Amino acid sequence: MQMFGRLVSQAEVKKLKDDRQVISFIIALNDTFRSNGETKKRVTYVDCSYWRSLGVAPYLSKGAMVEIAGNIGVNAYLNKEGIAKARITFHVNDLKLHGSKKDDEPASENPSELTKPLEDLPF
Repeated sequence: MQMFGRLVSQAEVKKLKDDRQVISFIIALNDTFRSNGETKKRVTYVDCSYWRSLGVAPYLSKGAMVEIAGNIGVNAYLNKEGIAKARITFHVNDLKLHGSKKDDEPASENPSELTKPLEDLPF
């Protein structure tokens, strides 16, 4: 499966009990659809794990657009109140960075395009 989304926070390198390391990040998938004549927006959050190259972690910053390919899954659990919850998970096999946003540098050479990538952020 392939997805294209925006990171909601800086990616983290996590160390497991057996000393393996994984990059963990969350992407937002924005969807626009029409229902009863109204345009509606929906955001789906996906928990991603990337095992192949830890060197890419610094480039996976909040607001960066990524294209990922891999396997989707679901993690079901009970929260502290005993209510059933679930999270969409994604085991990333391939990752492509399509741009990042840094606070101190513009995202484009064209000033009219500076705000366009940020308009669809869910946060």
